[in-house]
Amino acid sequence: MKLLLSVLIPTYKRLERLKKTFPLLIKDPSNEIEFIVIDNASEDGTESFINDFINKDKRVRYFKNPVNIGPNRNIYRGFLESKGDWFTIIPDDDFVENFFLRELLLTIKTNQNCGLIIPYLENNSKVFEKTTIIKKGIKALTFSYKNSSAITGLTFKKNAILEKEWFLDGFIYPQVKLAVDLSLMNDVVWFVSKKPIKVGEWGDKYSSLERPSDFGIFEQLAILIEVLKKTKKSERTNLRHSLSAGLFSWAITTGTGMYLENKSNALLFFKILLGNKFINSSCIFLGLLFYKVVLNKQILFLHRIKILGYVSGSILKALFRSNFYSSLFYSLKEIKKIKQKTV
Repeated sequence: MKLLLSVLIPTYKRLERLKKTFPLLIKDPSNEIEFIVIDNASEDGTESFINDFINKDKRVRYFKNPVNIGPNRNIYRGFLESKGDWFTIIPDDDFVENFFLRELLLTIKTNQNCGLIIPYLENNSKVFEKTTIIKKGIKALTFSYKNSSAITGLTFKKNAILEKEWFLDGFIYPQVKLAVDLSLMNDVVWFVSKKPIKVGEWGDKYSSLERPSDFGIFEQLAILIEVLKKTKKSERTNLRHSLSAGLFSWAITTGTGMYLENKSNALLFFKILLGNKFINSSCIFLGLLFYKVVLNKQILFLHRIKILGYVSGSILKALFRSNFYSSLFYSLKEIKKIKQKTV
């Protein structure tokens, strides 16, 4: 039987989580699947644990890096080692029931002309209630940008990947770049499984996550600006504001969550974001920050005043930038959509 799908499981020093998630993942009996564990130089017994499965299941393959090569290169190695026509990425701490992979295989078989499958994840909102095809071009690009930041379950057709566009060092969202580039030339599938993946809920704090000080917001913004160069000039401004609005909403929600954990870190986070010229001149970001933070009674009054000062200072500087006026025009035109992001 032809090998159709490679399941890449990147891991690094999380044996206790892997012990809970991996046995569930490989329950699917299909011989059209291989499971590739890419171990980024763990020294916690991961190798011994996986070897026990290899002895019982020939579909399981294990590769251990001699040194930690970083998360992106680790996943890229899994891509290079994979033999399936498609590959999906399932981090070591997410829960997958075998019914999901069964449905994913069927979705692949019925959508061979597509290039990317984006799954609905448990506890996330459903974009569509059922599996839906989004046609290549602007619609697919927009959809992919909004829904590919979570790497879990993203499923790519190997020969549709623009491998030279795969960011390896200094990035945390290479899959977003791969997804948006691919979507300009390939249809995208929104996949709704009866048993969606449950992203691991381990109570991790923001401070424990390996993220840059801006939490990758600048990176995602740079990806957006870069990919828009491949679209028509007449569409770019509207797309830039429309897609950045969702990113800004997520950024502010992240900052609010950080505030409930560590107030000083959250205030620094907002200050760092407002150091970006595109962000601090965007009426969309400033408006969302005002409604979701300055008016948020969960945040101490003095801190709200401080953030209001950030907003006021940004507006004064932004008056001399064209982005301020184009984003203001977009905000007035799409006020209903912007309001939805304040909920």
